Amino acid sequence: MLGCLTGNSRTDTRRGSSVSTMRCWQLVENRLPLVTLVAVASLVVAAASLRVLVTDQGAGLSPGGKAVWGQPRTQQQQRDHHADWRPAVPYGIAHRGASAELPEHTREAYEAAVAEGADFIECDVVLTADLVPLCRHEPNLEGSTDAAAKFPHRRTSYLIDGVNVSGIFSVDLTAAEVATLRAVQPWPFRNQSYNGQFRVATLADFLDVAKSAPRPVGIYPETKHPSWTNSLPALRAAATRLEDILLAALHEAGFGAGGPYGSEAWRQRPVFVQSFEASSLRYMAQRTCAPMVLLLGEWEGWSAPDSGLTLAQLTEDTSLAHIAGWAAAVGPDKETLVTWEQEQGSGGGSGGGGGNGSGSGRGRYVSSGLVEKFHAHGLQVHPYTLRPEPRFFLPHLADHYYRHHHTTSPPTPTSASSSPPSDPGPPPVNANVSLEYQLLLADVVMADAVFADHMPSFVSWRQQQQQHGHGRQQQMGWVQGTKHAGRVRWW
Repeated sequence: MLGCLTGNSRTDTRRGSSVSTMRCWQLVENRLPLVTLVAVASLVVAAASLRVLVTDQGAGLSPGGKAVWGQPRTQQQQRDHHADWRPAVPYGIAHRGASAELPEHTREAYEAAVAEGADFIECDVVLTADLVPLCRHEPNLEGSTDAAAKFPHRRTSYLIDGVNVSGIFSVDLTAAEVATLRAVQPWPFRNQSYNGQFRVATLADFLDVAKSAPRPVGIYPETKHPSWTNSLPALRAAATRLEDILLAALHEAGFGAGGPYGSEAWRQRPVFVQSFEASSLRYMAQRTCAPMVLLLGEWEGWSAPDSGLTLAQLTEDTSLAHIAGWAAAVGPDKETLVTWEQEQGSGGGSGGGGGNGSGSGRGRYVSSGLVEKFHAHGLQVHPYTLRPEPRFFLPHLADHYYRHHHTTSPPTPTSASSSPPSDPGPPPVNANVSLEYQLLLADVVMADAVFADHMPSFVSWRQQQQQHGHGRQQQMGWVQGTKHAGRVRWW
């Protein structure tokens, strides 16, 4: 569902109109001239005839929840909608900024990602003791800052989403105390030379980077552990929630208050809001036009923090029909989107888990069926996380391209790793991240965006695709220098 809020109400880019719910109307009514209000009002009246979602603050998926679901789209509605809700070319989401090169979630990392061509920059939102929103991957600051050296006496433990976590937490430090911290690179195999140079970015810093960019740059904030955060005494005493604090900041900066996905207002201030907790997204969907993205975990060992539902349960058709009533996209783990299909008599294990990209077995990756299922329900697919280091690659990435598809030239490498051989012999130890872009965005499945740590490699890969007409353009209209009608783009 790519409109404001709920149900079958959505932006219709084929006809150039925007059918939105009353909430989006309320957000923009004071900004529009009377003639425009009359036109929009007629659309709202038309939308009222549609079945829309009526919900409280529950997740809407777990037994005993408070949600009352609206009617899922019919097959005909899905077919009609399918042509206009996917982006013309896949979005590049700078995961925690330029995190492969600089300490993550810093203003400098976000500015670098913008300069490298990111379409969106991503921020995990956590709070300080005085409720100032920050960009940090976790509320535990020990691994990504020098908090242990500066505030060793603040070390404590919290039970977060069922896991006991020890460290120094943002929620125990004031904004002034956090301002004394300096970021460090949390991965020891990445460049450590910038450690101690950059401040922790606040949400205000993050928004300012996007607004100050020389072109429209989107934002992609996440509510981090919202149920746990909202249970803290400081938020209960203030009678507020993480979501309220985030949305107030977004609307003040012009994100999510002007119009739904694909509208002119959205193109000027592009935004997606993500969370692993459906209840958090449902709460925000009632209060903003910003499109929601439900993050999903692995097949084994993961369940949603708020509802306890597994990936298998959340990807049943009934669940997806409901999710499509309030979300624009899903953010799955990349490994859940493909399955390794082993050739008979060939060595090597089944796909799953990270590696160096070479599983030393003949076979190929095939779709797990999830991308097609998500698309059938009108949901974009934004998988996470593609990183340039071979240790993070899909385990049979090289085998897929250099053994099974050895008659097809692989894409040109675009990041620092060994060059692929021109013959179909044994695959190199290190594949290249461009092969993962190719696999997940063009060859095996066709996702609509990727969370990536290294924007230069993604931008280079996308440019090659547009220039040389590989794979996906034939289906999605990737033609350099042209505008494919009905699909959202702004660059």
